Amino acid sequence: MNERRSFMEYVKCGLNIQVLFAIDFTCSNGDPSREEQSLHTYSWEENEYIRGIKSMKVLANYDSCNQYACFGFGAFLPGKNQISHCFPLNFNPYDPRVRGMEGVEEAYKYALQNVKLHGPTILSQILDVTAQLSPQCEKGGILQYTILMILTDGSVTDLQTAIDKLVDYSHLPLSIVIVGVGDDDFNDLRILDSQLIPLVSSKGERLNRDTVRFLALRDYRDRPMEELSADLLERIPSQVEHYFQQQELLPEDGIDYIKQKKNKDYKEKDNDISGEVSVFGSSPSKQQSQLSRQGINSLRKISAPTIASSRTSKDANESEQTDTNKETDNNDEKEDDEFVQKKQSGSKHDIGQEIEIKKQKGKKKEKGKKKEKSKHHSTKKKDKKNGDDTE
Repeated sequence: MNERRSFMEYVKCGLNIQVLFAIDFTCSNGDPSREEQSLHTYSWEENEYIRGIKSMKVLANYDSCNQYACFGFGAFLPGKNQISHCFPLNFNPYDPRVRGMEGVEEAYKYALQNVKLHGPTILSQILDVTAQLSPQCEKGGILQYTILMILTDGSVTDLQTAIDKLVDYSHLPLSIVIVGVGDDDFNDLRILDSQLIPLVSSKGERLNRDTVRFLALRDYRDRPMEELSADLLERIPSQVEHYFQQQELLPEDGIDYIKQKKNKDYKEKDNDISGEVSVFGSSPSKQQSQLSRQGINSLRKISAPTIASSRTSKDANESEQTDTNKETDNNDEKEDDEFVQKKQSGSKHDIGQEIEIKKQKGKKKEKGKKKEKSKHHSTKKKDKKNGDDTE
């Protein structure tokens, strides 16, 4: 296929972009509890790692899940006597995602206050997990693309291994944005930027396409955040276009991610992977589910155990009520969709009658709510009376 379609065409046809974060917790950043000039300073407004995270906010418009998997590397974890080169910032290997960019910031702050900075700077494990969470797109499946943002302060210990991984994974729907934090010369990180000189692995294999972008954050300290965001993401559209051109996938060849999430059959398939968590959100394809399980399993081996949390009976009741409300809302949405389809297809069915039926259903629903409210009020009043009698 010689035709190259634009990035926005893929977005309009349902391309879903998932964003992953990987943050450097090596001791070369400086201990924030001892050093005022630490790159991980607790003065959050001056913290350049947070500035780097905020620069990616523009991508929130393209991620329909608004959930982001966040990892750290190069630190001792709570209760562990070994260094981890890939751990979830929320310390939950079963689901490393957080909600919203604000959630990314909070997860970073939480991890920073609970880990011990160490080293060295190893990127290969982060790249392995990212690759396993970035499956190939196929015709008739969800069109999805992954962007990994790595924030680090300098030299890379496993540079050649990292290059080998980047070459191996350059056929995947994956772009990597590396942000250099601090005042290092960043020579190793500049080598990884593959635009001018394509990377070559230790086996002599060349990078399949341009996938890596590097920028030094210090060059933007006195410039607006918008400039940093624009430069960081400058090559993403062309990288996305190049990938789909290589795969011979047109925008219309994929399934709209938003619409697919509402598809009943698709939800039933999703339920087949009980007990597993997918970092892809609510609607992974069969291939995505399989690969996401591999990614989660890899993560379990190299990260901290889940921090267990108990639920009170009150929480359980509230959760049960929420599930009931969701089920009711889903039924209402289904009825609305059927109504719209009948209307759009020009069905001979009496539209006026359909509207009247929906009105009656609405009245019954409202009547039920009032009845439930009245019952709750009576129970509350009775409990109060019993309490008074006891006194």
